[in-house]
Amino acid sequence: MMRKDNELEHQTVELSRQVRDASGEQKQQAMMMLAKAVEDHFKVRQARRGLQIKRLSEELERLKEQIEVREKSKADIIRRRVQELTGEEGVIGF
Repeated sequence: MMRKDNELEHQTVELSRQVRDASGEQKQQAMMMLAKAVEDHFKVRQARRGLQIKRLSEELERLKEQIEVREKSKADIIRRRVQELTGEEGVIGF
């Protein structure tokens, strides 16, 4: 999808140059092509943003689950960290 985004960006820049350089009927045709390319580009960017939102939502859910698990294990996590910091026997590292 990123590749398509880049291709459409290049295409719209090129078409905008053609619009500026053309006149009359050629300009109108170039404008129509530019509008279509911009619309396609918009759709691709919206789809990319949708995918990004999906990934971020999944990451957020994963983080929420980790918080819940860590909260339930809070006492053990704190105890192990204190042991690690004080060099007490029986500390199992990573």
